[in-house]
Parts: sequence; C-alpha cells; structure tokens
Amino acid sequence: MIILLLLLLITLIVADQCSIEPYARRDCGVIGSTQDSCEAAGCCWDPLSSDSTEPWCFYKAPSSTYDLVELTETEIGYEGKLHLSHFNKDSYGESIQSLKMELLLESADYVRLKITDANNQRWEVPQEYVNRPQIKTKPEKNALNYHVKFTHSPFSLVVIRKEDNEIVLETSSNLIYKDQYLQVTTLYKKEYNTYGIGESTRTNHKLKTENTYTLFAIGKLYHTYTNTLILILLLLNMMILILIIIKLY
Repeated sequence: MIILLLLLLITLIVADQCSIEPYARRDCGVIGSTQDSCEAAGCCWDPLSSDSTEPWCFYKAPSSTYDLVELTETEIGYEGKLHLSHFNKDSYGESIQSLKMELLLESADYVRLKITDANNQRWEVPQEYVNRPQIKTKPEKNALNYHVKFTHSPFSLVVIRKEDNEIVLETSSNLIYKDQYLQVTTLYKKEYNTYGIGESTRTNHKLKTENTYTLFAIGKLYHTYTNTLILILLLLNMMILILIIIKLY
C-alpha cells in the first residue's frame, strides 16, 4: 500500500512539472525527436496539432515551495521567515534555503510584498532614488480597504478587497528564488485591468493572460526602442522644418 501511494505521488509530481501552457514551453527536442527519446532525456512529451509552432518535447517546469514560519505583526505590517520545503533540481542553480518575507501596509488602498535573502544582504536601489512613501506606522485595521490571508504551508497569500470581496492579488505556492533566477506566479481574472511587473518597452502596459513577462534588471530603455524614438523625433523635426520653409516661401 505504501509503495502504491509513493508511485502515485511521484506520478502526480511529474505530471505537475509537465503541465505547462504551450506558449511557456522551452524546446528540449531536436528534429526527429520521438516520445521515447524525449522522455529518455528527462523532458516532457505532449503532442499538439500539426500546424502548431510550439514544441512537443519541452523542459520540465522548475518548481519549489516555501513554508511560512515565525509570522509576526510589526509596526508597518507583517514579517516572517520562508523556509525551503520542496524543490526540483534544474539548470538554474541551487535554491536559497531561507527567505525574509515582509508585507508592508503602506496605505489603506495598497500593500507592498517584499521577499529577500534572509542571510545575505543584496544590493538594492537606494531609497533616495525611489519615490516611495516612507511609513512609520501602518493604518488602523478598520481603515484598510482590504484584508490579507496567509497560507503557511506551502506559502502563498491572498489580498481581498473589502468592498465586494474580490481577490485583487493571489500568489501561487510555486516560488522559485535562486541566486540569479527568480520566478513568482500570480493569479488574476481575465476581465481585470492589471498593470505593472517590471520595466517594459511595450506600449500597452496592461497585462494579458497566457503571457510570460520578463523583468528587466536595468533602468534603461531597450536599445532598439531607443533608436526608434530617436528616428521618430528626427522625422518630426524634419516635417516641422519643411512646413516652416513652405510657409516662408
């Protein structure tokens, strides 16, 4: 009976690591790959339609979970420790074992979630360059327009708007935190207008479902986008100059 349960658990874990939407798959196969050769390489096999451009053979999803312990209420919100409880080995390196979680109640209308390495100090943008409110005390609980629910094992949280009990933020328990790789998954409804998550060159900043977004690690416009802006400005200047010349003559 114990062996049967263990095999069932292993099957469920493998299935979960292969449950990746086609748009998010990373190609693991080569021309002529078969199910046998794909799975022998430790990858996932899931055939799609013949006209699909997404890979049939793809890498398993990296996954890890943390348990929330030592949760305490502070002057500005909540603070707790996150201990690594599950992980699968992948090419991105070792997961950080212990994290510090801070939920800062900066306003009656919004919260700030901050997760950092609990044992090693890392560089952060100096506060003098970040136009953020510096709070000393959090708002009174009855003044908040939301409430927060924590799940301790595995860690996740939900922020709920009091007015209509709608979930405005829901994090997945799959949190990957490595030295040079960070993956955070949030869930939201399709009909919501959700913005943010990193700097971007896209002109429409509303987040769309079934998309993977990259967080840039430098506060600088992408080179191609910068060149495009310069070209547009030059063309506008030329048009203005032509109009001036025509008016003069």
